Amino acid sequence: MAFREKDYLKRQLAELARVLARVLGLREAGRIDEAREELEQGAATTLGVGYTPLGSVDVATAVALLRTRELAEAYAQLLEADADLAAADADDGKRAEALRARAAAVRAAGQAQR
Repeated sequence: MAFREKDYLKRQLAELARVLARVLGLREAGRIDEAREELEQGAATTLGVGYTPLGSVDVATAVALLRTRELAEAYAQLLEADADLAAADADDGKRAEALRARAAAVRAAGQAQR
């Protein structure tokens, strides 16, 4: 990976940390809908691919679209944050489980990536 690519990746991961912090803050404040919006917007900025489109393809395709292990891990972290939001909504328990399972599958596929 070239120096510029590494620098760009570092900036993306720093932005991910900021997004996750904002999502957590909104969740703690009980502002779940705003937290979901922040997660969606942050994913597009951080990953370069929209969160919803990534969720509409199989795990292998999602990981291929993300191109690096680091971005696959970032996506897994966003999935887990979304699962936490779903768990905060009593009616979304099954969705939270599905998101956590997808996060685990993304991690596994990302680790297999070169």
